[in-house]
Amino acid sequence: MGPGPIRVWAGLNILIFYSSVFPPPTRRDPGIEDLCTVNWAITIDVSSLFKFMNPLGMIYHRLCYEAQMNFSGESLDFSVHYEGKKVGNKNVRIDFDSR
Repeated sequence: MGPGPIRVWAGLNILIFYSSVFPPPTRRDPGIEDLCTVNWAITIDVSSLFKFMNPLGMIYHRLCYEAQMNFSGESLDFSVHYEGKKVGNKNVRIDFDSR
């Protein structure tokens, strides 16, 4: 019996920015500030990920996910969706900038 599937622990950090400037800048400048970081701890079988090749012929694996932000009044909630399912709170942590 051969070894099991190759597995990797991936810590994904999604940095979310905001701007109160209108129209919003197209590039990062002093008018753009950090809002929070969504941290997602996940273990994935690398062989199950989509493969693609860059112009130099190097093969990469792509992890497809969606980050969703919901707000109501003063409440702001984030969730990460992977393979069409919302990832549980035990795997996602939100760190707000304390400035």
